[in-house]
Amino acid sequence: MSPLDLFKSKTASNPRDAFISEPPWKAKTVLASGMATLAGMTGRMSDIASPALARFGGSYIAGVFIGWAFRRFVKLVLVTGAFTIAGMALIKNVGWCTADWGTLERHITRNFAAI
Repeated sequence: MSPLDLFKSKTASNPRDAFISEPPWKAKTVLASGMATLAGMTGRMSDIASPALARFGGSYIAGVFIGWAFRRFVKLVLVTGAFTIAGMALIKNVGWCTADWGTLERHITRNFAAI
């Protein structure tokens, strides 16, 4: 595997891969900014370059990882919320749990008004 193989697209070879997100450490831009960070740190150690290149690459990588983690968290919360709402609807429709929905709505409205 040559270093230029890192920049070849894998989604064209397998259509299934287009729908599955790759982890951020396999992204071409993260690899490129990692190389830029290493080059900036190496240049800084030998007093050839300013630390701006290393800072730029490092902040880009940190931003990608923070965005990836936040996106995963939001997906998890949405799926959990959807399953919770579906479970509550199923329990209500089966008749396992009965609730006075008018009283519940008044409690929720009063709590939101207090905020």
